[in-house]
Amino acid sequence: MQTTQIGIEITICDDGSGFDEKTLQHATEFLYRGDNSRERNGHFGIGLTFAKEVTMKHEGELVIMNGNHSGAMVLLKIPFVSFEKNLKNN
Repeated sequence: MQTTQIGIEITICDDGSGFDEKTLQHATEFLYRGDNSRERNGHFGIGLTFAKEVTMKHEGELVIMNGNHSGAMVLLKIPFVSFEKNLKNN
């Protein structure tokens, strides 16, 4: 996690094979699993959907990509303006 002048950025990455092109396009769709074998490992296709919804509620952005060398990468960007609005409303 890091802060920028406009908000907070959280980067999650792994060293696996990364996302294929189809998964990059559909990864945040509810119950989407790019690889059907993931169901056996307790993956149901809701994690990235949930992350996107929470990020959007905070007027942020969720970016799904592959890393420069290998693996999947998910970047959550949440602007400070969202935190300021929440403080004023509470």
